Parts: sequence; structure tokens; C-alpha cells
Amino acid sequence: MKTKELKQAISILKAGACHRVIQPILANVALNGKMITTDLDCWTIVDMPTGINTTASIFQLDKLLKNVKSDEVTFSQDGHHLKVVAGSLKTTLNGLPVEEYPAIPALDVKHALTLDGKRFLSAIKKLAYSTAHRESQNVLAGICLKVNQTGLEMASTDGSRLGKYTDPSITSDEPFETVIPGQYLAAFHKSMQGCKDETIRLEIAPEMASLRMGKVHFIIRTLDGQYPLYNQLIPNPSDTKHRVTFEKADLEKAINQIKPFANPRTNVIRFEFGQGTLTLKTSTPDIGESEIALPYRASCQDGPLATAFNYAYILDALKVIESDTVQLSMSEPLHPAILIGEDDPHYLALIMPVQVK
Repeated sequence: MKTKELKQAISILKAGACHRVIQPILANVALNGKMITTDLDCWTIVDMPTGINTTASIFQLDKLLKNVKSDEVTFSQDGHHLKVVAGSLKTTLNGLPVEEYPAIPALDVKHALTLDGKRFLSAIKKLAYSTAHRESQNVLAGICLKVNQTGLEMASTDGSRLGKYTDPSITSDEPFETVIPGQYLAAFHKSMQGCKDETIRLEIAPEMASLRMGKVHFIIRTLDGQYPLYNQLIPNPSDTKHRVTFEKADLEKAINQIKPFANPRTNVIRFEFGQGTLTLKTSTPDIGESEIALPYRASCQDGPLATAFNYAYILDALKVIESDTVQLSMSEPLHPAILIGEDDPHYLALIMPVQVK
């Protein structure tokens, strides 16, 4: 096998491996015509035949390959043990019978879609950051995916912020909805960086979702539970009293300049909208204070407005908005704020302000 291709495969498979080992075999990669890792909630599969049938530690194999400089690597086996030869390096990794490895689930596919790979991966990037990362089995740890006759809609929220992505070009005559864990969609997104395939095959089965792009295949156990009615939380654009537009780079730069003076426990920055100028302010008794002003363009403004945000939430949203200019809209100091890129209309970020005294 080519060393470069094998290293890429191991990097992908390591992301899907079980780090909290319940059973010793779950720390292994299965080698039996395909390369497979699983933590029992996600199966990561790479189509790379190895010619052997055993399992070995994915983490030890990763460490081994990082120091390999030869162009090719050869696998063989001695019983259940994996023998690796790379140039003059010869290594044997202890293995376990491949028959003991958890089987890839058989899917009773109910819905299937062929998606534009670039757009779908972009949607995952925009939404994965705003899931509830610490609650792995909570429905808020997932990205909600809906498809009907009017298009595809995806959303994520951790209770303090919300992201929504729409694609009217993806439709289905049979509507369906599922919630896929954000951590595995993020791992799929990371795995596909540099992939030249243009499409992703999405299949939905009871309690499972399947994503396939090129040689990489993820089978993910979906999350059970009622996802929040997030559309009810998004203000009607016609009701907003303040709608202003920034150069994204200027807003990011301003926040980064004064964030060292924000309280490290709360990350709060005050936003004071005057006539054509936003003043950002921070003040922490044992650190100091700072402020910076930057201009904006207003398309709707009902007098001055003063509010506050967790600056990390603002920066996270700005990082994934694919536009040089960003519009912020809100009605009252404690009402949700909406961020939309002028050149990225299919994605919006909702951020709840912080009440400060």
C-alpha cells in the first residue's frame, strides 16, 4: 500500500475510534477487505483492501506510521497479529480476532439523497460548532436535518445560540426528519478535506444515518427525542428595529483587540450602537477596561441601542459566514440577534444577548 494513502486512511479512522475503551477490541481497527473503526455509535469505514483478516490498535498503528518515511507499507499477519513492513522497519502489533469485531449495521434505508459535496460539507461546518458538545446523548448535541418538497433545512443549537442552513435545491416528495450527532458530522467534514469527489450519498434508516463520499463511509446512530421548534425562535425580519451591516474583517479585528480585557469567565463585551458607529466596550475590575469604535451601514435603525454578547459566540459565527460583509439585526437589547452574510444568504446565526448590570 502507498504510505501516503494509508496515513490518510488511518487519520480518518482514528477520528472514529473509541477513545474511552469499554471493550479492548474497540481500540482496534478491523482489517478485512475494508478498514473499520467504531465506538458503537459511529462506524467509520475506508475502502482500502489490505489482504488480511485481523484487528490491531488504531492508535499504535498511527504512532508507527508517523515515523515511516518509505513510500510503501506492507501488511501481513501471523495468527491474529499484524505484521507491518516499511523499508527496513519491521513491526508486529498484537491483534484480536476480526470475528469478534462489532459488525457493520445493516440499514433498512427509507430515504436517500445525492447531495452536492461542497455545499453539504459547508453546511456541516456552519452548524457543528453550535451544538451542545458536552451532552453527547442529548438531542441538542445533534444537527437536525429536514427535507420536504420545499427543500433541505438543517439546524443546530446549544440553547444560547442557533444556526440554520437552507438549500432549496434539495427536495423530497416524502418528507423526513432526523437528528445526527454533531461530533460525527464534524469528523466526517474533517475527513473529507481535499476529497475530489463531488457528491455525497446520504441514506436515512430507522435510528441510523449513512454518509458516503468517495472511499469514506460513515454509519451514524441518530439521536432520539423531539428537536426544539427552532423556527419559532427566529424573529421575523420585517419586525426588526435595528439592521446594520459591517465589514466582517473589521468586526473580527475589533473584537479580537479588546477581548483580552473581557471577564474570562463570561467573555462579555458591550455593543453600543450610535449613529453610524458601533462602540465595543469591556471592563473587568482586576484587569482593566478597553473600548474601540468601528463604522457600520444602517438600513434600519430605531435610535441608539446598547446590548452585550459573549464575544466567543460572535466570533464563532463570523468564522463560518462566507461573506465579506455581515448584517446584524435585532429589535431590543435582550432580544435575539441575527447574523447573516450578504453573500451567504442560506445560513443565519442567532445569538442570545447577555444581560449585564
